[in-house]
Amino acid sequence: MTTIADFLVMQLLVLLTLFAIYWVRERMAEKRAALLDASDSHAPPAQPRLRQVSAVAAASA
Repeated sequence: MTTIADFLVMQLLVLLTLFAIYWVRERMAEKRAALLDASDSHAPPAQPRLRQVSAVAAASA
């Protein structure tokens, strides 16, 4: 037979599980935002590398 203590423990486990899911989703959203910010800040250096490859291709041709 289920007692009130068992019921309260189950409710606590459910709340902890929901909080863990929320916390993990927030952390993943923060990491995703940081990665997007990092990729935006690294976008300009991609152009000089492309020019360098073009210059090497032109020099070898």
